[in-house]
Amino acid sequence: MDGVSAVPDRPDGVSAVPDRATLRLALVVAGLVLAVLVGFGLGRLNNGGVAVAVGGADSALADHAHAPGLGAHSHGADQAAAAEAGGLAVSRDGYTLIPLAAEFTAGRAGELRFQIRDGQRRAVTRFAVVHDKPMHVIVVRRDLTGYQHLHPTMAADGTWSVPLTLPQPGIWRAYADFTALADDGRQTATTLGVDLV
Repeated sequence: MDGVSAVPDRPDGVSAVPDRATLRLALVVAGLVLAVLVGFGLGRLNNGGVAVAVGGADSALADHAHAPGLGAHSHGADQAAAAEAGGLAVSRDGYTLIPLAAEFTAGRAGELRFQIRDGQRRAVTRFAVVHDKPMHVIVVRRDLTGYQHLHPTMAADGTWSVPLTLPQPGIWRAYADFTALADDGRQTATTLGVDLV
């Protein structure tokens, strides 16, 4: 025999010892259930984790906590804007990203030039320095096979420029991450995005 013996007192003659495939399946299912329960428990211990992961540490959601188990509810019209990921729109928070050129030749050096304009379509020229730079530009290929983190420079008229070579043809997304300074001293941190081809 192969080491598995039938139980003589069972009338159907079937072994009481499960075969290896059944045992393996039971262990995989038990492992998955354990992983889900541990993840749920760790999530309950870290109440503020979801808000920080969704909106970032400086998000309007970061200081928003509820008692465990409290369902979804509304805080007004700005809740959706606070939870929206940055870089999905060319305009947000009263600012618009205006690319001066959005087409590049693959593999050839070019220059990304753009302006940030306010609600009155004026070029914004005052920005707070965040992470040692007033403007961070991330360029990512849509299929995630390319990535660049750039720091453009601003001319006096509010035009930002930075050398850019897109190594492969396709659709790329440029994300401009900045904190604009208004005339009254208000700071508005936002991320705007535009497609490049």
